[in-house]
Amino acid sequence: PAEALSLQLTRARGLLHMNQTAAASQVADAALTAVEAQPALAERRWLALDRAALLAYAAGKPGQARAAYEQLLARAPHEPDERLDAANRARWTLMAAAATAQDGDHRRALALLTQAEWQLAALHKGDLALGAEATARTPPLRPEDLALLLQGLRAESARAAGQPDVALPALEARRAGLERALADTEDDDLLLDLAGTELRLAALARDAAQAATARAHLERGLDQLATYQKRTGSVAPDARIALLRAYAEGLLAGKLGAGPPAPTALAALRDVYAYLCDKANPARAHDRFVLGLYVTLFALDSKPPAGPAGATP
Repeated sequence: PAEALSLQLTRARGLLHMNQTAAASQVADAALTAVEAQPALAERRWLALDRAALLAYAAGKPGQARAAYEQLLARAPHEPDERLDAANRARWTLMAAAATAQDGDHRRALALLTQAEWQLAALHKGDLALGAEATARTPPLRPEDLALLLQGLRAESARAAGQPDVALPALEARRAGLERALADTEDDDLLLDLAGTELRLAALARDAAQAATARAHLERGLDQLATYQKRTGSVAPDARIALLRAYAEGLLAGKLGAGPPAPTALAALRDVYAYLCDKANPARAHDRFVLGLYVTLFALDSKPPAGPAGATP
């Protein structure tokens, strides 16, 4: 039975890596059901529940994931290894917060995030830091990575809960952390995260009717994605399309202040639209239509008005 469980959990992980989250969650649920039906596997129940919780979250089943993480926090036995036990509980609390936010209970999610922040601070204080000394049983949790995740979750829940005064410093701290990480590693994918953070900062500014600030965030994000294109050759990542849509919609709706679009932003809009037309991916058909509409509207807006009939320039 133990070997069969191991095979099921390995299969679930493989399906997750292939982005088949629904199937992976079903396999993990079946493994958990099998464990609960066999007393001989009682010791492995918590491992199966841990996997089922993660895969339920990945599959978009927040209620199930939330209940599983709450059960782990309340009832899972403590590990003899104190560092592993502390790491597990910090991770469960953080994931419980993510599932709770996904489930729509943002105030509870904020409380769990505060608890996770305390746990992580204790875990990574002094000699308890997990990194180079991590063993096979103690996962290498990088404090800075977990802080970025926590700040992103906090900002999302705070905005949804109507607490912009909490969301704004969380996003600013996340941006600063991403900038440090980019300077240290030159990981190009961090530019995508930075641009996404600027998009979320722009949304907060728009909520507060700060048109110029919102525009500045969007243009900064578009500049970061222009750099990403230069480094990687990727023309139309999802983050760039999202920023272009937010920028164009905001300008056309008069919510980003007066004035024409920045030349670099307008050029990016045209380039991405041309790329989508050239590739003709059916999955991008709606984006292609919307960006084409914006290209046309900006082109019409930039033309001088026609003179009276019969007039000559």
